[in-house]
Amino acid sequence: MDIKEKRNEKLKQAKIILNALGMPKKQKNDRSAWVFLALANIKPHDSWNSARSPLLPTVEIMQFIRDHYGQDYKPNSRETIRRQTLHQFGQARMVDRNRDNPARATNSKDNNYSLNDPILKILKEFPEGEWGKFITEYKGNFKELTEIYERKLELEKIPITLLNGNKIKLSPGKHNQLHADIIHEFCPRFVGKGGRVLYIGDTASSRNEGGKLMVLENKYLEKIGVPPMCHDKLPDVVVY
Repeated sequence: MDIKEKRNEKLKQAKIILNALGMPKKQKNDRSAWVFLALANIKPHDSWNSARSPLLPTVEIMQFIRDHYGQDYKPNSRETIRRQTLHQFGQARMVDRNRDNPARATNSKDNNYSLNDPILKILKEFPEGEWGKFITEYKGNFKELTEIYERKLELEKIPITLLNGNKIKLSPGKHNQLHADIIHEFCPRFVGKGGRVLYIGDTASSRNEGGKLMVLENKYLEKIGVPPMCHDKLPDVVVY
């Protein structure tokens, strides 16, 4: 079998696994299958029992696909891969982000992705072993896997007590720590007790990675003459 045939065979097999895992249509297309192969470090002539789970930034995933499967994704494809494949793989508890450092900021250049152990266990049994049995186990343990992952993330979050006493938590990272310092250090000294937090976001929200707009008082902002905020140009914190 020549290299082209081996590439196509691996692509087809990756899609079979993604389908069995219950992934939606857009997460079992060619792009997602190639990403899956890169995360497993499976080259065209490799057996699935040689699957591994290296820590891979998005650019290294793209390089693996380029080198071993001949698909040359351009640099501007990185966001598509991250937002339309890796994000959903994470939601499905197939992939861990920053396994080496869960506290790493969501906008760090060192962000990486890796397959978790239950998925690796499935791959090592494909196609002739008990991979179907392990997929059933994975699906049965999905809630528990999600809870374990969320507990890890929760431990790393940054707690903030707003000026009105309400409490929120932001995803880890230096930029969100700056948000906390503005509320805890700057506001008591320079704004005083009458201050009101009108906007504070989580850096993860601007990257579609699970964060959100923690505080957004649109009506009050409009009342004091602040125009509607553009998603591409959000401030750090607005206090009035």
